[in-house]
Amino acid sequence: PPKRPFVLQRNDNVPRIMVPALEELIDATIGDLLGMTRDEFDYLHELIAPKIARMDTFLRRAVTSKERFIITLRYLATGESYTSIQQMFQVSKQLISKIVPEVCAGLVDVLHDYVKLPQNKEEWLLVSREYDNRWNFPHVIGTVDGKYVALKAPMMSDSEHNQTKSNFNVVLLGVVDANFNFMYVDVDSSDGALCCTKLNAMLETDELNIPEPEELELFSSVKVPYMLLGDQGFPFRKHCIRPFDDPVSPDTIEGHFNERHAIARTPVENAFGMLYSKFRILQRQIVLDPGVARKVVLATVYLHNFLRRNGTEAEDNEQFDPASVGAMSSIKQTPLKPTAELMEMRLFIANYLVSN
Repeated sequence: PPKRPFVLQRNDNVPRIMVPALEELIDATIGDLLGMTRDEFDYLHELIAPKIARMDTFLRRAVTSKERFIITLRYLATGESYTSIQQMFQVSKQLISKIVPEVCAGLVDVLHDYVKLPQNKEEWLLVSREYDNRWNFPHVIGTVDGKYVALKAPMMSDSEHNQTKSNFNVVLLGVVDANFNFMYVDVDSSDGALCCTKLNAMLETDELNIPEPEELELFSSVKVPYMLLGDQGFPFRKHCIRPFDDPVSPDTIEGHFNERHAIARTPVENAFGMLYSKFRILQRQIVLDPGVARKVVLATVYLHNFLRRNGTEAEDNEQFDPASVGAMSSIKQTPLKPTAELMEMRLFIANYLVSN
């Protein structure tokens, strides 16, 4: 006869579905959808298991840490509903709604070193040299972009957003290095303007140890700041330079600058493209409260950087069409007028790029 619930052993190695079926789901999810090797999966599971494992009770056997982990990866990779995942793993929707944020928070915790800004001037200069060598644009310390992530407040939600509207966006703001890795990420419910972020506050107060402005070439008396490259969605500031506003002719100095600027922003465009194509949850309207959605979105970025360790050159050079990844849309333009000094600095850089 079957064992009665209260005599089941406490064991984190006993899954709720047959082991062959679970292993098949793991292989399909990590290999076909995420491009993750089994060694990488096992390594991550070993890291996160102590944070997500739960004890059996006398009445119920706990979902194993491996099941919790693959349930979350499946959700991130496919964007499938909790109902679909419930049927696949024989775990209730109610429990899945607890598992996903716990595992996502655990991933961000154990992978915290994979997303971080340079800590000193030497590390910033290394980022700048990589941008100059690979993308032929001087004094770049990162490319910045922001994308909307569509949310829908779940029914019976008590979130502040649900009190006013059920459909809304959060903004995923990212700063990317020359090799398609996120150095900084923020998920916010504002319009995503750089001027409203913690990053901007640190830039404005010189907390980030960014190198002092330097000459672009010998015998020049003009010192150019080290800067992020942003598009029209970001204000033109000392440490964030954006292209000349349209219309500009491509055969002018301004047009040439805009072309070089766009090429140098390839890393951030491709990083977001890779992120959205690999983690399809970002292509769908996420039916979660903002706090939970933030954990989900952050986890995808940390996983992206983790998987980038084994990224191929072919993937690096691939150009992503924003239309191919559905819901990825850029933040709205920021119509802040730059100072005359900044405009003069941009024109100086534009002239420099014509001959370099």
